[in-house]
Amino acid sequence: MKKISKEKVFEAVKPYLALIILILVFAIGTKGQSLTTKNIKIVMEQSMALMLASAGVFFVMTTGMMDLSISGVVCVCCFTLAKIGEINPVLGVVMMLVTGLLLGLFNGVITSVLKVPSFLATLCTAYICTGLMTHFIASSAAMVPLSLYSFNTFGFKLPLILILLILAAGLFYLRPFGHYVRMIGSNETAAHFSAIKVTKIKVLCFVINGGLAAVAAFLIGIRAGTAALSTGSDLMFNVMVALTLGGFPFGGGAKAKISAPIIGSFTTYVLSNGMLLMGVSSTAMSLIKGGLFLGIVFLTSPTFHRLTDRISTRKMSLSEP
Repeated sequence: MKKISKEKVFEAVKPYLALIILILVFAIGTKGQSLTTKNIKIVMEQSMALMLASAGVFFVMTTGMMDLSISGVVCVCCFTLAKIGEINPVLGVVMMLVTGLLLGLFNGVITSVLKVPSFLATLCTAYICTGLMTHFIASSAAMVPLSLYSFNTFGFKLPLILILLILAAGLFYLRPFGHYVRMIGSNETAAHFSAIKVTKIKVLCFVINGGLAAVAAFLIGIRAGTAALSTGSDLMFNVMVALTLGGFPFGGGAKAKISAPIIGSFTTYVLSNGMLLMGVSSTAMSLIKGGLFLGIVFLTSPTFHRLTDRISTRKMSLSEP
């Protein structure tokens, strides 16, 4: 029993240990540059949009589904903010949120109502979004209204992020909805027999995902000042890396924790920022992040656990007289 308890504790603290180790390594490697107040603030600001996008995908993946359209959704939402914001900034923000919610609803209906596999459905949505953006902003980027730049402050963004993440945590842990989401991810058949409206819950998860993606697009838009084809282009991969580093179980279910997108997003940007300060090239950074993602996925896969079990069994059999 003690062994199982220790394993559970280690699994729980593993993402935090990884973050602490990274902070220490880069503190030594950059001779303290990474620990300056200015740099810590930069890392926090950079990770905010990723936290929201990851939190949205977190709800979807906890039910056992996948979302590969997050980059395209963010790009479309940012474009909506820029173009409609030219007419009226407030209307631009409203329509940006509506666009995100509608794209989330679209994904939810396609995957949950029409029963198209989420991998294929969201991949198609991503290509649709990319095609639309190529048509509208291929020649030049759309400018975000100057009046919205005033919101690009740490004092505005930090409370916004905290409020949204607290609401997400409350929804996931304190409301029946969160219990239903975890149960669907653990055993969808059992959830059906428990009279849980599985289709409705799945659709709502995609809608939440779309709404949080829209807010992430707002943060990206006011920070970059433009909506271009490259807006959010690496977001999908970063979301996967963030959830992996945060200890998210890719099968979803009861073991999923809302802390995964938060700690994972911060760890991702601590890694990127530290490598940047150490002079690592962008190509090498992509290789390192990709290798790290692949390695963690393998180490947490059933195949690796079966392999370690076989090795342990073999050692025990060899040690017996």
